[in-house]
Amino acid sequence: MLLIIFVGALIAGVAGAFYLKRHYFDSMSLSRLNLVDLTGEKVDPKLFVGKPVVLVFWATWCPSCRKELPEFDRVRKSLGDDVLFVAISDEDLGEINEFVRSKEYGFDFYKSDSNLLFYGIRTIPRTFFFDAKGKLVAEAQKLITADELLGYIKQIQ
Repeated sequence: MLLIIFVGALIAGVAGAFYLKRHYFDSMSLSRLNLVDLTGEKVDPKLFVGKPVVLVFWATWCPSCRKELPEFDRVRKSLGDDVLFVAISDEDLGEINEFVRSKEYGFDFYKSDSNLLFYGIRTIPRTFFFDAKGKLVAEAQKLITADELLGYIKQIQ
């Protein structure tokens, strides 16, 4: 009897996780973003439409994020202005600014006015790939290499 209950709970958990993943993927859109720039000024997410967008949710304390961001910047440099790279954290604006000042990344960093859970983000880094019309095409829920990043970018160009 306990085995049946355990298996039932396991199936329900997997189904629920799949539903939530699908729900958040389907509902993630650039228009949902609630952002401010590094000076604290509100940002209109419509600014991100018109070019393919690589959008990464990250944090200053996240080792995988700190490893991934330089890779993103190298790829960004190789592509020029063809793809927009955006990095979003929900941390304190002072912490984000301190981190950004200590690096020389060529893409834009923003603070989310909403907790990352609002976007369904439970782990970071988490990267979303939007085409030039703002349609979500793909996502990565892990640290990705430059080669993997280029593969995703091909899908949105």
